[in-house]
This record gives sequence, C-alpha cells and structure tokens, in this order.
Amino acid sequence: MEKIDRSLDFHALRVLVLVKKEGSLSAAADVLGINQSTVSYTIGRLREAFGDELFVRAGRGVVATERCEEIVA
Repeated sequence: MEKIDRSLDFHALRVLVLVKKEGSLSAAADVLGINQSTVSYTIGRLREAFGDELFVRAGRGVVATERCEEIVA
C-alpha cells in the first residue's frame, strides 16, 4: 500500500488542482491571492509526498504528469 504524508492538507491539494487548471504556478498564485513562491513551496511538498514531479515545464507554463492527473481525478 502506498504511504502518503499525513501532514498534507486540503489547501495543498487545492493548490495542486489550481496549478493544473491554470497551467501555471504564477496564475494559480494570482487566483489564490498568494505569492508564487508559496505555490512553489506547496507543490514541492506535494512532489515529495507523492514521489512524482507532478508538473513538467511546457513553454511558459506547466503540464501535469500522469500521476498528477490521477491525483486530481
């Protein structure tokens, strides 16, 4: 069974969903009204917890990995 970091919260998952939807960490930060660095930190925690990059760079934005797609679904 997969071990998941229990310190994650719904806010972190909300950030994940928004980054996927917006295709950009900066755009997600704008929607949430927080700094882009806060979004980056949160995605970093999620990457560590799920053992996946979650997003890869594509042009000026990001694209979700397969694992990220599964988590968001």
